[in-house]
Amino acid sequence: MTLSTQEIAIQTFETLIDWAVAYRNDTDNKAPNFEVYSGICDNLYFTIPADYRRDGIHRVIVNIKNNLICQVPSWSGNYTYPVKGTDGDSAERTWDSTREKWLGEYGNYRIEQACEILYMIKNNWNEELTLRLSPAKRLGIIPHLTLLTWDNRFWLLSEDDDSSCPYFDEIGGRELKHICIDIAAMKIVQTVDSKRRSVKAFLRAIQKAEEKYSKSQAQLKKLEEQSLLLRREMMELEQGLASQHGVKRIASGLTA
Repeated sequence: MTLSTQEIAIQTFETLIDWAVAYRNDTDNKAPNFEVYSGICDNLYFTIPADYRRDGIHRVIVNIKNNLICQVPSWSGNYTYPVKGTDGDSAERTWDSTREKWLGEYGNYRIEQACEILYMIKNNWNEELTLRLSPAKRLGIIPHLTLLTWDNRFWLLSEDDDSSCPYFDEIGGRELKHICIDIAAMKIVQTVDSKRRSVKAFLRAIQKAEEKYSKSQAQLKKLEEQSLLLRREMMELEQGLASQHGVKRIASGLTA
């Protein structure tokens, strides 16, 4: 019987977890091809069922792992070092300082993550997982549509260049354009208005929101103008103080 890609992936991760748990419980009980100084990716080839162990299938299994790694609860937020760190250290620092990748607290985190990936393969399967997806696509981010937040500002993905640091445009604020930002730092803004309404009602609500936005922008502009006038007045007073009395405040906070 020929196995489907999903079945191959399930057996691959089941074998990996079996090897890891056996080694964790007894280091003398190590499977011959289990790379104990490596992570999940480097152990995927020999855990593939023997009859399907070829480069093409291996690449597909790696794609599945990469596409799911950012969706599991234990993801560190780092694509290169997906297992979270221990003792308050970063994921990268813990990887560098830990020789045995499958033992102790750090090893338990890695086994937990492999179990989470296996669960998603079994319960959230779709054929797109077999493809090489960009980090943005793995997170479900749609260019020019998915609203994101970072640094207390709102952004849209403007160009998906298949990297972990694609390009974003700011929405509102200074409206910065084509800014390269680490996608792991971005947070997807969840839908806040799920109220059922007609098309006409939506259009009225959007128009009302636009009017409020325009009004707030006008108020901000007026405040900025007032701020500039006050700043100018303060600078003129500072200059008058200096020219008439030869005195200059030390901490004025003003720049010419």
